[in-house]
Amino acid sequence: MASASQAPQKPSDLIVVATILGRLAILGALGLALYLGITSLMNGAIAGCSEGGGCHEVVASKWGYFLGIPVSILGAATYIALLISDWFGCCPRIHALCRWMILLAVGWFVCVQAFILKQFCPWCCITHVLAVIGVACLWKKSPMPASQAKLLPLAGLAGITALALVQAFGPARETTAGSALAKGQETSISEATSTGPRLVSLHGGKFKIAVEDFPSIGDTKTAKNVAVGLFDFTCPHCQHLHKMLTDIQSEFGDQLAVVQLPGYFAPKGKAIHELMLALWKEDKDAYTQVADMLHEGSLKAVELEVRTAIGATVDPDKHAAWLSTHNGWTDEVLAMGQDIREANRKILKTGKFPQLMIGDYVEAGSKPNKGHYYDLLKEKFGLTRTNAPRLAVTPTTVDLGKVYAGTTHTFVLTVTNPGTPLLTLSPPKLLPGMRVKPGYAKTLESGASTTMNINAVPNEAGVMAADIQILSDAEPGSAKVHVKAEISAPYKVEPKIIDLGLFKGQPLTAQTTITFDSPVKLSPPRASNPREFKIAMKEIEPGLRYEVQVTATPNSTRAGFHQSSITLNMQPVDASQTWPKSIRLNARCRVASTKAQPAPAGQPLRIPLRPN
Repeated sequence: MASASQAPQKPSDLIVVATILGRLAILGALGLALYLGITSLMNGAIAGCSEGGGCHEVVASKWGYFLGIPVSILGAATYIALLISDWFGCCPRIHALCRWMILLAVGWFVCVQAFILKQFCPWCCITHVLAVIGVACLWKKSPMPASQAKLLPLAGLAGITALALVQAFGPARETTAGSALAKGQETSISEATSTGPRLVSLHGGKFKIAVEDFPSIGDTKTAKNVAVGLFDFTCPHCQHLHKMLTDIQSEFGDQLAVVQLPGYFAPKGKAIHELMLALWKEDKDAYTQVADMLHEGSLKAVELEVRTAIGATVDPDKHAAWLSTHNGWTDEVLAMGQDIREANRKILKTGKFPQLMIGDYVEAGSKPNKGHYYDLLKEKFGLTRTNAPRLAVTPTTVDLGKVYAGTTHTFVLTVTNPGTPLLTLSPPKLLPGMRVKPGYAKTLESGASTTMNINAVPNEAGVMAADIQILSDAEPGSAKVHVKAEISAPYKVEPKIIDLGLFKGQPLTAQTTITFDSPVKLSPPRASNPREFKIAMKEIEPGLRYEVQVTATPNSTRAGFHQSSITLNMQPVDASQTWPKSIRLNARCRVASTKAQPAPAGQPLRIPLRPN
């Protein structure tokens, strides 16, 4: 019989309570992360968060995604790994790495919200608080050697740094949604006359507005072509589009004007519009002065600051009287703006700002460069620039030939401005697995050129035949480059996962076979968990067929899955061939959990805990 001193030490009540609290906190963070991630994938609305609000600006921004995947989904995967490793008391390295990844990720995303976006998502903040509480409560001593434990914070930092770099230097997310309007629903403008108001008809006459009643970019009373925009002073994308449309209108003069209708995401936007519309009705010069500051960002879109700026421009008592006089008209105008937004939402499936209506087309959001809008105006209004930048890209076709999946191939594009005005480039629209290297010039003077080095890493076997787009403010605004390749896998692995099954006290053995298309030299295999997994390799057919044998003797005191990755560096015999540098296989086995002894009478049941 084992002595009392040899009996396993029972966790204290404090540890039990902390563990329960930690797991509940991580479960809460997991639920919120899954909700945010699934809502993002489905382009749904987050509860209690209007489009343009803090959480929408955070979750929908490029900082809310990693390679097209919502970061909340990555967070959810990390929470699941932490919970599983804690519940079963297994995988101490994964458990510790998850703790560090969570803490570092929370720090990074708090900085993004505070210093980059300068807006906070309440749902994200609650998730972060729960995650930090959970990690703190589940933080236990690790059975790993001290040398390994010291490396885990560095590994976590490397992972979060990689995420941050991809987010910072990766392409901006698409922020627009556009759609053609049904026949009879087009935006139309009546002829300019000297006797009566000039009317714009929206959605087949459902909304009719007199252009003189609203601010505009250009002269809507005389312009040949008139577009209509919905803008919110609190929306940074609206500021960006307003600046581009102002530049574009100055180029076309009396050929173009844009009506500026008021729209808003939240009450703060509505309050600013109320102040500004009353000012517009009585003193258009003062309105223009304050509105320009809002559009430029030199005046913060906060009601108190806007009221102060107006008070510095006109007599505050006069402005207060104007607010009272035009209160009814202002309410009608703001209600109409929201009704137009809802009519557009039914077509676009989004209510984001800004919204632009041009002829038989409506669009929500803002493109990063002017080239898109020049193309749109040429298509819908027939407006052609007299002195536009030009864009030339060579080559126009890139043939990567026969390549292997998983290998990196670089091709170079030369981008030239053959026109006279300055050419401004935007990040190119690439295919999955492609990335443009930084270092190319963003602006090109007349006759200047720059080179774009693009890395392509095809991941799946098959035929690639698709276009990438080089974007700019030229006319036309984009140039297509056709990329093609025949992609094949250089080897086959059967089975792909080496599953050794359930460990019952005796070593487990299994093998997999790797077959190559052409002769290759393989280095001796390396296991990430050499204590429990021993690897041997046998050449069955010289250079072409190998058998990898795995023998597992896992630690029987630790229940759950035991895993190891197996790396084999490879080099083709024909040095002219481009192959992946290594193969990575996965091996695993499972150790059954020992049945818990029933608790003595009168003693509470203990939950499973990781040992201190």
